[in-house]
Amino acid sequence: MRLAIISGGSKGLGHALCTTCKQRGFEIVEFSRSAPHRFSVKVDFADPAIAVCCISDALKAFSCRMWKEILVFNNAGTIVPSGPVSQKEPKDVICSLNVNFTSGILFLSEVIAQFGQHDCKKTVVNISSGAVENVRSGWSLYCATKAGMAKFIHTVAVEQKRAVHPFTLLNINPGVMDTAMQSAIRELKEDDFPDVALFRRRKECGELHSPQEAASEIIRVVENYRLESGSDINLTF
Repeated sequence: MRLAIISGGSKGLGHALCTTCKQRGFEIVEFSRSAPHRFSVKVDFADPAIAVCCISDALKAFSCRMWKEILVFNNAGTIVPSGPVSQKEPKDVICSLNVNFTSGILFLSEVIAQFGQHDCKKTVVNISSGAVENVRSGWSLYCATKAGMAKFIHTVAVEQKRAVHPFTLLNINPGVMDTAMQSAIRELKEDDFPDVALFRRRKECGELHSPQEAASEIIRVVENYRLESGSDINLTF
């Protein structure tokens, strides 16, 4: 049996990853606030302390079993709030940091702790973004947290080299997809996000690929290539 552990699988790329993994015969456990699937666990990543307890409890039922492969996706994220941080409510800033960064670290740390002794193929995929390299006005929180998660993956990859049964950790940038997040970006005010016209043109020009295309390509890359742990991968279509 193969196990897929997915955060933020209620919609967009996360939902597509759930569908693709299911088609390939994975047993799935998905964590999200709306928890829409029969294999979902309701978790609010805006509250890391409670979220990690829920994640820990749910994973215990899976970590006691033997697996041929374990595939993990850190996908949960938000672009809210966009705009200059100095103009945002502190509670909204903290919520963004929790969802994109703190809870992501706790989620992956719990997975590695519970499945560290499993002797099988184990891969962690952090869904990265062009925001890691591209500075965009209004996205200081999103860019910072995406870059922070990428560096976290690089560092844990080094730490895992000392493990008896190590995880392979990867940052994969799926590119620009036609998702609800993209729709929300196009609705942003130019004062909050000066590059909004670029994202509107991408939609108008048909430059967005589907989440299902991205999910299929991510799985294909993970399944068919021997990848060095800590690698940064940009998908091309």
